[in-house]
Parts: sequence; C-alpha cells; structure tokens
Amino acid sequence: MRSTIKPISRYCHIVAVLLLCWCVPAHGAGLTGKPAPDFTLSDINGAAHHLSSLKERPMVMLFFFDAGSKPSHEGLSTLDELCAKYRHSDLVVWAITKSGKDDVLRFLSHTSIDFPVLMDSGAVSKTYRADRILPTTCILGPDLKVLDLLHGGGKSAEIMLVRLAQRALQHRKNDFAAAVSLKVVQSNPENVSAQVVGAHAALNQGKLDASERAFAALAEQGGKARVAGQEGMSAVAAKKGQVQKALSLARQVEQSDPSRGTVNVIKADVLYSQNKKQAAEDEYQKAITKPNTPPRQRAKAYNQLARIRADQGRLEQSKSLYDRAIAIDPYYIEATANKGLIYEREGRWDQALASYDKALRIDKQYVVAL
Repeated sequence: MRSTIKPISRYCHIVAVLLLCWCVPAHGAGLTGKPAPDFTLSDINGAAHHLSSLKERPMVMLFFFDAGSKPSHEGLSTLDELCAKYRHSDLVVWAITKSGKDDVLRFLSHTSIDFPVLMDSGAVSKTYRADRILPTTCILGPDLKVLDLLHGGGKSAEIMLVRLAQRALQHRKNDFAAAVSLKVVQSNPENVSAQVVGAHAALNQGKLDASERAFAALAEQGGKARVAGQEGMSAVAAKKGQVQKALSLARQVEQSDPSRGTVNVIKADVLYSQNKKQAAEDEYQKAITKPNTPPRQRAKAYNQLARIRADQGRLEQSKSLYDRAIAIDPYYIEATANKGLIYEREGRWDQALASYDKALRIDKQYVVAL
C-alpha cells in the first residue's frame, strides 16, 4: 500500500480571542509547549463551554480581558469584523473575563460581537497567568498545546495582529494572513513584519509577481527590511525556476546577515532538486543551526533531512527528525504525513493511519489517497 498526500485547498479554522495591546512573552512562559490546562466556564446565559471540546481545532486563541477596558472593546470589535469577513476561515472567538456580571452586561449592550463571553471567578485566569495584566492572550495549536502566552499593555492591535497573521501563514490560511497583515500595514506602513507576512502569503497563493513586487519594495527600504526583501526575492526566484538569480540573492543575504537560515533552505531545495543530496544536506544542517531561521523553514529543513535518512534506509533516524519538525511547527503536516509513510514501509498500518488522521485533523482539505 502506497500513500500520497497533497493539498487541494486551504482550510482555515481558528478558535480565536483577540489581544490588541502591546504583546510581550508572559512571565508564565512555562506553559509554552505544554498541553493547555483544561477548564469549563459558563457564558452570561449560563451555557457551559468546555476547552476540551476544542481538541480537534487546529488553532485556539483565548483572550482574557476587562469588560471596562476600551482597548479590549476595540480589539474584540476588530476580531469580530475579521470573523464576519472571513467566515470561510471558521473563526470562533472565546473571550474570558473576571469582570462582574453588570459590567459584562453593560459591555455586551454596546457591542454586536458574535461570540460568547465567558465568566471566570479568577481560577482560570490565574492558571493562564492572566490574573495581573490584562489583556492576556494564550494561543493554542493542534492538540491544544500552548504556542504563545502574551501579556498586553501599550501598543494595541499591531503586534498581536502580526502574531495572528504569522500563525495563520504557518497554517496555510494565506488569504486570512494577507488580510490581517494588510490591516496592520494600513495602520502602520513601517511595520516590516506585517509586510513580510503579506508578501509570503502572496507567494504561497502563487501570486509570484505580486509577491516579488512586495519583497522588492522591502528591499528598497534598507536595514532589516532590505535583507528580508532580498530573502523573499530569492524564494520567489526559486519558485519561478530562476535558479541562478535565487542563488545570487541568497548569497547576498548570507553576506548581509549570516544568522538567517531561510536562504540555506532555498539553496538546499535547489541542490536537492538537482539530486545533489549531500550538498543539500549540508545546507539543511546549516539552516537548523542558525538562530534566525523561522519555524516553518526550520521544520522544512528537518523534514528534508528525514527524507534523506529514509532514502538511506535509516528509518528510526528519519522518524526522529520528522518528530523534530512537528515539534517546531505543528502546522507543518508534511512531516506528520511523511512519518506515516515510514510506518507503512515498516508494515505498521495502525500507526500510519494515525499519522494521516492527525494530518487531516489539522487540515481537513488535505487528501489522503491509499
């Protein structure tokens, strides 16, 4: 039995609660990478909401807020607007507050948000390190593992929206990522991170010329924007099959900022396509050791190293490398699916099907053909 897995469309499903204040890693960062503590809270009408019921959701964002906070009101309103415009993305919002019932009712009387507000006595907020600084946002990934824990206060929507756009990009929600990044850029045209997300979203959508123009505009800005622009232009050139241009731009990035590993992945992909696997392996190894390699590119490097090990018959090492890729970027389902192929080679059909099922839970629009 041989399996192929291929994407046929982009599946977007986020359970989200918005943080629209200056975001910094929470002091309770010990939650990151661990299963989210389970809880059950009731909304203003007494209906119970169980976090465990969201286990099949690929992304969850919990927003802890104060019902009397204007930035919280604006943030929730912004997210509601995005939910309404991108209903195909299936965004669902959970907002959690310790505010009193009267304050919550007053808040709800002045808003039209289309998601529940959950009432917390304080225990859940304390568990999620949201009892002292509000708003606080906790972003959960597949299997309800904590990806980010962010505290708020100061610059509102910008940083949170960039983070949301980056997660959406990882999860292949390219139209949503592009829309969120555009909202940030419209508010702050100098936000390089948002511009990068928008350019990569266009690249992922196959809008190569638009992506190239966006990256070129970044390159003209100088500084970090210049390097990010050149890096993106290298990726676009590789996608267009302009190998020499891609490699030339990659070399420029390496000279400007040797800490960036994306260009090593680009170079490795070119070498791998030319069947120069040892040279490709060397570049993938460089990518995983560099400090400024984004999670998606680092996961891809581990995935490709795992494929090389599988070709060499070193199946246990291959599975271990796939696990590293998944741990770094749980949305990189290629590694999950490829691990299933290894299980097939070993005749371990139950484990293979479990891997494919996990991939489909993250992206239901993937097709597993057995």
